[in-house]
Amino acid sequence: MRDGAAQAALLHEVLGAVADGSLHPSPPTERPLAEAGAVLRDLLERRLRGKAVLTPA
Repeated sequence: MRDGAAQAALLHEVLGAVADGSLHPSPPTERPLAEAGAVLRDLLERRLRGKAVLTPA
């Protein structure tokens, strides 16, 4: 993070890979709000990839 130019180059590379279809981000995991504790535990224990979305019941 100290080398701003290197970080900008890396960001450009990653966004280019998403744009050209060679990198596929994981879709968010949807869980009911009632499972918020379990979702937080799964995130902390690295059992989920990407984002977690809590939805109302």
